[in-house]
Amino acid sequence: MNAESPLPDSHRRRGAWKKTLAIILTLMAIIFGALVAYDPKLEPYDDLAPRKQPSPDWSTNGFYFLYGKWAKIPKADTAHANRLHRIRYGYEPMDAEFLAGLKKGAENAAADLHIALALPEWGALPNRPDREHIWFGQLMPAARVVSMDAWVAAQSGDVETALRLARDLQLLAGKMIANSGSLVELSIGDALQCLSAELSCDLLARLPDQERVIAALEEIWREDTMTPDAVRGMLRAALAGFREETLKNPHSIGYGNIADFRWSALLNLFFKRNQTVNHSHALARYLEKNMLLPSATKEEGSGARLEAMGEARTKLSLNFMGDRVVATWTAMMRMFFENIVPRALFTTRAMRVRLALERWKDAHAGNLPETLAELVPDYLPEVPADPWNGKPLLWDPKTAVISAVGLDWEEKPPVFLEGYTAIQMKTPAIRLRLPVPPPPSAVK
Repeated sequence: MNAESPLPDSHRRRGAWKKTLAIILTLMAIIFGALVAYDPKLEPYDDLAPRKQPSPDWSTNGFYFLYGKWAKIPKADTAHANRLHRIRYGYEPMDAEFLAGLKKGAENAAADLHIALALPEWGALPNRPDREHIWFGQLMPAARVVSMDAWVAAQSGDVETALRLARDLQLLAGKMIANSGSLVELSIGDALQCLSAELSCDLLARLPDQERVIAALEEIWREDTMTPDAVRGMLRAALAGFREETLKNPHSIGYGNIADFRWSALLNLFFKRNQTVNHSHALARYLEKNMLLPSATKEEGSGARLEAMGEARTKLSLNFMGDRVVATWTAMMRMFFENIVPRALFTTRAMRVRLALERWKDAHAGNLPETLAELVPDYLPEVPADPWNGKPLLWDPKTAVISAVGLDWEEKPPVFLEGYTAIQMKTPAIRLRLPVPPPPSAVK
């Protein structure tokens, strides 16, 4: 009768388990909260300091001078650019009214450019949110006017003016590339260089006194514009802006076209500012070390490895929002290092080959070599490397086309846009022969 009932003991054991489970869950919640709240210290980044910007003085800074002179020029129109090419290469008849319309508001573009290039400083455009897109919209039409003026001079046999304008246009492209502070600005430099290559090929075909023309163009295309210093300067300037926005805004990141995310205060719990910045710094250091190295395949390239590094660092991470921002930044950088950087390198290297082939033709009764190796050492010290895979640039003597593997790392014949000699798309290429226009009956 005095024996204890087993029921109370069972209740005690059940109660003990509940307390133990509550303690475990509480500890787990505390640990999880601590992990969520923890943000490591910001690691030193003195090695990634951006270059010093020149003074924003309209009288000494070429960027500012041109920005002021060209700011009101009508925005770029792709259809106008394509039609201009069709007229230049005979696909359409000359249209004086159309050409005059292209120069509206940019009548002094060539003179303004020549003055800007003589100024001692270059860089640091006005700091406004839409500066890059405005700059692109106004700069390209003005640059096309300069190219058109050179073409008109070539048509009339004015060798000196045509070559001076060609030199100024390529100097502008080089300065844009060397002093860019963002992907957009560097893309503008790449587009300008493509326009410059197109003009140089045009002048080779149209101007008399070929020896003088070739010598002048050899000086223009003597060096690569896409140098390690140029890439490093762009990367650090872009990184500085990204870092400033990441550390400043409480619930958003918005740095130009790199990232633009906004979220609630709850999601902000999973955004670690210091960790995000440290992560971007690590990726930037990798890029600086491998930025101009070619690779045998796309999967082995610095862009693919950069993305793989980013994914590896985000596994089991509680920095969900920060990882999202860095992933977008990484994707933009991959596009830059797989496309814009090698494309700009290809243009300068292919133009040097293009000019060496002209010298070969003059010495071999107008014939072309079967391989580019035949140009070495009399016309080239070596065959320039394909910036994508590191192999010698491709050459097809039948079609007279210099090309590279391009963004997909595949050797294939390039398809030129109608009316173009230099192409900068998936398969970069430059052809020696100007496009053959259709017969008059086919011209609409």
